[in-house]
Amino acid sequence: MIITGRISKVFPLTSGTSAGGNEWRRQDFIFEFFENPSDRFPDKVLLSLLNDKIKEYAPNENEEVTIGIGHRVDEYNGKYYNKLYVYSFERASAQAVKEQPASIQDAPSVNETEEKDDLPF
Repeated sequence: MIITGRISKVFPLTSGTSAGGNEWRRQDFIFEFFENPSDRFPDKVLLSLLNDKIKEYAPNENEEVTIGIGHRVDEYNGKYYNKLYVYSFERASAQAVKEQPASIQDAPSVNETEEKDDLPF
């Protein structure tokens, strides 16, 4: 899945050694996007960059990006966990940001919107 949005928070880098003795690193971040441009509030998802992708992509807070998201399911002690990871990462140019139908900055805040009663009864 390829989505354009904004990195709202970057968490500290985590690292360790697997049971097989391999070192690993993971960079987690919160990605905000509008699944539907007319939505009032953005959707948020926690994503991870693994190992060499961290240095290659180096996410920054409040940066507009287009990313490719993949997923997998891991099992640990009989329980299953969803994992979301980034397989492609492209920084948005100034022109690409202007062409988006709605961006995070354009979204109305709760105080700016008026409550509408659009019920037919």
